[in-house]
Amino acid sequence: MIAVRDIGKIVAGIFSNPGRFAGRTIEIAGDELTGESLQRSLSRAAGRPIGYSRFPDAVLNENEFLRRLTALFDDGRLAGHADIGDLRREFGHLLSFDEWLDGPGRPLFEAAQNASSSAIALR
Repeated sequence: MIAVRDIGKIVAGIFSNPGRFAGRTIEIAGDELTGESLQRSLSRAAGRPIGYSRFPDAVLNENEFLRRLTALFDDGRLAGHADIGDLRREFGHLLSFDEWLDGPGRPLFEAAQNASSSAIALR
């Protein structure tokens, strides 16, 4: 999970100092989240409860991709192996998911909520 503006900040930092980053592979993320932390953040931003439920084990046992994706949500590895502390030391502040929801992501989140409400009303 990383804000688009933070991707740009990291890319700009790398391009402005190519010798420092030549030959390196950098995994990037701005926050570490679990399904439950996403639920808390989205509920807070919406001002109402938003549920999170994982797929049942029976479904996960039949689908390798979903099982692996769910494991990432369960234990917070959505950030992969990115060292967010090191990234912040090298490139400056990176938005947390909550900061993104309260800032640049707010209009997108509100639009998504309105789209969901409209779809429910049409049914």
